[in-house]
Amino acid sequence: MGDSGTIRRTSDGGQNWSTQAVGLTNASISMVEAASPLVVWIAGSGGFVARTLDGGASWSPLAPADAGVTDCYGGSFDAVDRGLLAGYFPVAGIWRRDPPGCGWTNYCQGKLNSVGSIASLSVIGVPSVGQSPFQVHVLEAVPLKLGMLLRSSTGPATTPFYGGVLCLAAPIVRLGAQAADPTGQLDYLIPVDAAMVGTTGWYQFWQRDSQNPDGTAVALSDALSVSFCQ
Repeated sequence: MGDSGTIRRTSDGGQNWSTQAVGLTNASISMVEAASPLVVWIAGSGGFVARTLDGGASWSPLAPADAGVTDCYGGSFDAVDRGLLAGYFPVAGIWRRDPPGCGWTNYCQGKLNSVGSIASLSVIGVPSVGQSPFQVHVLEAVPLKLGMLLRSSTGPATTPFYGGVLCLAAPIVRLGAQAADPTGQLDYLIPVDAAMVGTTGWYQFWQRDSQNPDGTAVALSDALSVSFCQ
């Protein structure tokens, strides 16, 4: 890879190289990432992103149209439709691509806890049957205190709850009690099966917090909406 959209490919350990046309003549390619021998992603200046599914015989432009990308500097793609891309969007940031139908979004306001932080939810993995395992990751909870991840299958809500907001609509399922580690983090494994494809789950973390300044002894995270896919 290099200037003027140049990509060269070898299939014999570097003894011979062939040039591949990617439809780019006025920019540089700064990233190449092979998800498999046939699936390769490239990115570069001017917001150029492309993917081949046939080992480079043909390339399709796939720049994140809604991100305002000006330059791409690096990334990691480990599947046909999953990866991360770093660049200017138009400020420095990360663009994430998920398999069709998969994704997650944070919403709702968490509640201040006794250590001066608000717990938040993130994810590890992709909510896909074919990309297990998938985990909901809790950050900035009260260290070493018990809590429970709550789940709704019906939707979000904004219900006043112990001085905060319960962000899940009834009925709500409790996914088991766990204590946060000394850094205030913990993970919940969410098994993804075929019955979940095309559905959405809504999650929020509730925690015992006896020293909470509002006297309710309860801390709440923000919430997470997760769409499951094949």
